[in-house]
Amino acid sequence: MLSIVRSGPRVVRMEGNVSEILCWLEGGFSFSESPKERVFDGIGEDSTVLVLGERGCERYVAVDSFPDVILAAMLTEGACSMIKSVRRLPRSILFRVHGDYRPVMEEIAEDFGGRISSLESIWDWDSDSGVIISFTPKSLARPLTMGDMEKDVVLVSMPHETLRTRLRRRAMYLFNRSMEKAEWRQLEIRIYDAFGRYGLHVERLTKALDDLELGLLVGEGWGKDYAHILMPVSVYCIRLFSFFDAKVVKKALVGLEYVEGTDRFADFDLYETKRKISWTDVVAGAYPDRNSMGAAMREEVRAMLEPDQIEELDRLEAKILACAEPSRGEKRWH
Repeated sequence: MLSIVRSGPRVVRMEGNVSEILCWLEGGFSFSESPKERVFDGIGEDSTVLVLGERGCERYVAVDSFPDVILAAMLTEGACSMIKSVRRLPRSILFRVHGDYRPVMEEIAEDFGGRISSLESIWDWDSDSGVIISFTPKSLARPLTMGDMEKDVVLVSMPHETLRTRLRRRAMYLFNRSMEKAEWRQLEIRIYDAFGRYGLHVERLTKALDDLELGLLVGEGWGKDYAHILMPVSVYCIRLFSFFDAKVVKKALVGLEYVEGTDRFADFDLYETKRKISWTDVVAGAYPDRNSMGAAMREEVRAMLEPDQIEELDRLEAKILACAEPSRGEKRWH
């Protein structure tokens, strides 16, 4: 699933006894203190950034919880005496782009009455309402850092939920605006397996494509291939549209053909329209053979996934390896 719009973490400014606040947090919350320029690194929309202390000597803490949970715990435990004031800072929305973010930024600013500012200025915005929209070319399903963000943001004086809903309605249109002259590519993956384990391969492959956000799956089903002239072979096909170059998708497919080490347990051929994308089109002499490339690409794919996603792929991989009895002789690699 291609994620284009998501919320950022909440930000709350607290003034009071900073040492007491940090000591109290240790008793019931998971948190980490970081410099201002790194406090957002790796945290998601379920977290809160606390800006502690008076202006000029703030300390920045990322807490793995929501502001209302933190404040409710303070109230319940009678810990409010250590707080002098609490102020909510504007919410944030992250918008994914693929290419030039500036046309998207300018259109959002015009459509929603926003103003363009710099990423560094977000701490200085005086209003405690409204939304800060930032842009990134990176996947929103992965932990992000401040370095992943583009240098400009849009400041919009509108309720967060209202703006997020309206942006999601226009997300694909705006995403396409960032692609400039690039085009969506129509790709087809043909699956071959000597043991006919097509259902499991499709489940594992579609999950990986989804987790890696390599494109939009638009269909699947049986088709025909020709191992030799006038000798049709049944093959299972997955069709998708991708905004990546076909070679990027092919690299991932080669990695997904291999189990641990250099053992290959399937063949995933990739076609762009009617042109087959070979593994040699991808490597350009970087690896001595296909097995070496497969082992390297497998590790590269796994490095891009979250632990729970790797666990699910490993589970499906184990099921595929356990089904090693040939079923239909015509379903073999070519």
